[in-house]
Amino acid sequence: MLIISPTISTPNPAGDNTLFVRINMGSDHYGKALADMALRRFGKKRVAIAGDLINSDYVKSVVDSFSATYTSSGGTVSFTRLFNSRTDKPADGIVQALRDNRSDGLLIVAASMEVVLIAKELDRAGASTRIFLPPWPLTLDLLHNGGKAVEGAVAVSIADLESRSSVGKRFVQDYMAEYGESPSFTAMFGYEAAMMLRTTLATGIRPLPRLIRDKILSIRVFDGLQGAIRFDAEGNAERDLFRYVIEHGAYKSID
Repeated sequence: MLIISPTISTPNPAGDNTLFVRINMGSDHYGKALADMALRRFGKKRVAIAGDLINSDYVKSVVDSFSATYTSSGGTVSFTRLFNSRTDKPADGIVQALRDNRSDGLLIVAASMEVVLIAKELDRAGASTRIFLPPWPLTLDLLHNGGKAVEGAVAVSIADLESRSSVGKRFVQDYMAEYGESPSFTAMFGYEAAMMLRTTLATGIRPLPRLIRDKILSIRVFDGLQGAIRFDAEGNAERDLFRYVIEHGAYKSID
């Protein structure tokens, strides 16, 4: 069975299966981009890391790539705190740890609810620590539940959360007409995955798993909602990254 995944980004150390295609980039790309922004764009010299072990492979990929890029460029990871959101309280002691370690930034690799809990604890304490986020928590819930506590947080994604392209705008309008709410990035990726499969089948290829996968790679470039989806010879997706800051309850591009 061929699997076309909209959201999986964790690298597979054994190499991707020949019947597996993902439209997302490897999560290590997000760690590298956040490290570069934290140090070069925002001048943060001591960034702490918090990550939720319920998604351990993803967290490890983002954290490892962030740490390697950040420290090699002269930054210091002030401390790393891993938690399990099913059994732990993610925000416990975070403010004091940031102060004790003189942290001026915090990378949080977790779902939106855990990010909100940590951000609100920082807000209650009057901490001005800049928060950095990979794509995982970038949902509408983060904005609605986080409120002013997540204002100023910096994030990266392959999703154009402002839907600036004409096809992206049309998708948002159609989605809202159908479901009565704005689409999240997961809805965008789901549409792109289905679109890619439909485009491939429309070529008249026999609907066999390996033939479909090989045809996708031979087409190589697909028009997505937020730009081109390109594939290399091994089937790895190559896409443009978007960079955001949360301002006035919305994701605002800083590209």
